[in-house]
Amino acid sequence: MTEPVEKVDKIKNLSYKERAELADKVRARQIVQTILDYGVNEQQKLQIIKLLALELENRQTMLALLKLVENEDVPSEEQKPKIFT
Repeated sequence: MTEPVEKVDKIKNLSYKERAELADKVRARQIVQTILDYGVNEQQKLQIIKLLALELENRQTMLALLKLVENEDVPSEEQKPKIFT
């Protein structure tokens, strides 16, 4: 039961900048969870990633992400292999 106390102690020892970065990461995870709560499929997730990549200020990062996502071949429901039993 000391684990939560240890985590709190670690957070207390963080600098202001580190706390702000941690808060940003927590907020980002909450946004991802909200998106997942909509019940999105794989193709929709990839489209969201593409759209978010287009919003990045760093062009090289944006292009790298787009290249990765666009190379991802996700079969549609019709293309998925059927398992007959």
